[in-house]
Amino acid sequence: GQMDSADGIPAAGAGAKQIEQIELDGLVIMKIIKHCQETYPITVTGQLLGMDMDEMLEVTNCYPFPQSSPVGQAVGGGNTLMEQQDLDVQVDHSQFQMDMMRCVREVNIDHQVVGWYQSTGSQVGSFLSPQWLETQAAYQANLSAVVCLVYDPIRTVEGSLNLRAYRISSRFMSLYSKGQFTSVAFAKYGVNTKNMVEELPIRVRNAAVINAMVSSLELDSQVLGENDVLFARLDESTKPVVEQTLDYILSDMDELTRDQSRYTFFVRNLVRSAGAQLDAVRRARSSSSSSSDSTRAAASAAALNDPALGRLFNGEPPRLETKLILRDLQSYMESIDVMSHSGLLRTSAVEAVQTLEQIDDHPSAAAVEQ
Repeated sequence: GQMDSADGIPAAGAGAKQIEQIELDGLVIMKIIKHCQETYPITVTGQLLGMDMDEMLEVTNCYPFPQSSPVGQAVGGGNTLMEQQDLDVQVDHSQFQMDMMRCVREVNIDHQVVGWYQSTGSQVGSFLSPQWLETQAAYQANLSAVVCLVYDPIRTVEGSLNLRAYRISSRFMSLYSKGQFTSVAFAKYGVNTKNMVEELPIRVRNAAVINAMVSSLELDSQVLGENDVLFARLDESTKPVVEQTLDYILSDMDELTRDQSRYTFFVRNLVRSAGAQLDAVRRARSSSSSSSDSTRAAASAAALNDPALGRLFNGEPPRLETKLILRDLQSYMESIDVMSHSGLLRTSAVEAVQTLEQIDDHPSAAAVEQ
C-alpha cells in the first residue's frame, strides 16, 4: 500500500510559488480509476508526473506502484520466510521507481515528479493516517510543488467522480517536522483538525481531438436517447454505502471515547499535581486580554514557549491519533451529507414519476380536480 519514502526525488527549489490549482489530463484520471477499480477493495498507490507553472500544477501522466505482498502481516508475523519475502518486495520498490523514471525519459514523457495518488479502498473517503502523513511529508520536504490525489471508488458510482487533491498545510508541516504532538505544540502552531490538510481545486483538461470526439458522440442518435427513460438512475444504490459509513462512524466514536477517557485521567492527575503552575500560565494568557492584538499574541506565545509548561505535558497521551480520528469523522459526515442529499433527490423524482403515472391512468379524475 503506502510508499516508504520519496526515494530518488530531487531537492526542492528555493523561492518556489505555492500551488493553488491542479490541472489533470483525462488520461491520468482514466489510469487512476482503472488501477483502483481493478484492485478494489485493496488500497493502492501510484506516482504522478507532470510540471508546475507558477501557481498551476499540471499532471500529465501517472503509473502505479507495485502492490506489496501482505502475506507476512496476514499471518501475524509468525512466519519468518513470508516476512522476508514481503521485505524483498519493499526493497524492490525503489528500484522499480528508478526503472520507471528511466523509461518515461526514453519515450519523451514528462518525468518531473509532482506527487502521488492513493485510493481509499473500502474506507469511504477516509485516507488520513500516520502512513499517509509520513509519505506526503517526505514529498513536501523534498519538492515544492507536490500533491496527493485521493480517489474514492465507493462514492464514484453512476457517473459521479470522487477525486480530490490534498497537501499538508504549512502549519502542520512545521509541527510535523518537530515530531512533538502534544496539546501545547498543537496550540503553539495553531493546528486543528480543519487546517491539518488543504484541499486544492481540480480542473480536467482534454486534448482537442478528444473534445472533438466527445462532441460528435453527443450528436449521435444512439447517445442522445431522446425517447429513452432510464429508471435505473432512480435506484437508491448508495444505501449500503451509507450503512457502511455509519458502521465506521460508530467504530471511530468508540475509539475516540476510549482516547478521551485516557486523556481525562491524565488531565485529572495533572491538575492535582501541578494546578498552581497551570493557574499561573492561565493568568499570564488572560492578563493581556484587554491589551492590543500584538501584545496579546506575544503574551500567549511566551506562555506556550515556557519550558516549564512543556515539561508538565511530558506524560501526555499522543494527540495526533485523536486529531486523525476527528478528521476521519468529519470526512464520514461529509460523505453521508452528500449521499443523503442525492437520495432525497431520487426520492422526490420517484414521487413525481408516480404522480404523473396516476394522472395518465385517471385523466378524467385529474380534470375534475382542476
